[in-house]
Amino acid sequence: MGALEGLAIFIPGVGTIAATLLVAFPISVGTIRLIMRKRNTGITQMDDLFSGYKVNFGNTIFVLFMTSLFIFLWTLLFIIPGIVKSYQYFFVPYIVAENPNINYKDALEMSRKMTDGRKMDIFVLQLSFIGWFILSCLTAGIFGICYVNPYFTLTMQECYFYLKYMTFGDTDPLAQNFNGQYTGQFMQGYQYQNYQNNSNNSQSSDAQNNDFDK
Repeated sequence: MGALEGLAIFIPGVGTIAATLLVAFPISVGTIRLIMRKRNTGITQMDDLFSGYKVNFGNTIFVLFMTSLFIFLWTLLFIIPGIVKSYQYFFVPYIVAENPNINYKDALEMSRKMTDGRKMDIFVLQLSFIGWFILSCLTAGIFGICYVNPYFTLTMQECYFYLKYMTFGDTDPLAQNFNGQYTGQFMQGYQYQNYQNNSNNSQSSDAQNNDFDK
């Protein structure tokens, strides 16, 4: 992605936009899908990296383009509103990764609900990595490639799953809207399994403690 965007410098404006639309957007969504599958099934399927091109390519580009456009327009009012909107729509790529067919209004609204009252928490979470990023710069990016970038990426994905669960509970709007054109085998219901297991384990432990007290 970096190499292609670097070549786009030779075609100012149009080249950068094209590289973003045709490379950055679909690859970023594909990367998220790849990590989601690995997280929830233990399977690494490299085809997921390019799934942004294979599964509703046009909608993926359109939703992320509209998201970027809204953030840009808010930025024109002053910098602060643009920053706020960037956090409000922070989870749109994750939402598109789970449901390639979702329309942009639903994706924006879902991300807005997930980040409502939590934008500062997300900012602080990202800020907690500043030491790691500085260390990455001191090692010419090598430490970032080997450790910091994967660590940061996985952390933000866990943030997404946690806030989605806290916002929508067991009623997953993505699982309901998903029409099965991607891989429903791990898309429906899996995102809450870890939290439900933890809850069940906690309840089981409490029951055992009560029996012990009796």
